[in-house]
Amino acid sequence: MSEESDVVWRKAQKRPLIVEFREVQGDSEWITTPDAVKIEVFRSVHLVMRDEAGEYPILGTIFARTYDVLPDWLQKWKANEPQWKSDLIGRIWAYARSNELVIVDAARDDAGRETLPKGLGDLIRNIRMRCDRCDKTPKEALRETQDLTGVETYQCCWVHTATEDYAPKLCLTCHNELKRLWPHETTSV
Repeated sequence: MSEESDVVWRKAQKRPLIVEFREVQGDSEWITTPDAVKIEVFRSVHLVMRDEAGEYPILGTIFARTYDVLPDWLQKWKANEPQWKSDLIGRIWAYARSNELVIVDAARDDAGRETLPKGLGDLIRNIRMRCDRCDKTPKEALRETQDLTGVETYQCCWVHTATEDYAPKLCLTCHNELKRLWPHETTSV
């Protein structure tokens, strides 16, 4: 294998997890598994990334039965929301486009911008307002804690991994649980 070749990682989904994967470059290549074992993998193998743990091999036939390769529009999701929200929102947009429900309003200042019909737009707003950890709506969060916080964006709980980089929206209960596991000063925006 040439060391100058560009390795391309793409995204695939194994419900409910989303993983990064790539195919073997050339006929074979040597990798080091998370267990620090150096092995040679061949063309029929896919390599799945496990954050800091490194790559691990999976036969292409098993990969095909276990994972769905995400469509191009989902390969790069927004960096300001978690994967599950981006996935749902992407699916709603894909549904709207495939059923010709997208509205293009030429009379607006931003002529040519696509929008969704009211029901689908409201659904996306509802998804974006929920707690990223437990999926509570702001009203459910307020009712549970009887506090005025509802669901807020917490900078102090910033998520940064190989696939995500965002400040989560959390209800007070989820934030306190994270704070219990990882004590830190509270910062919300």
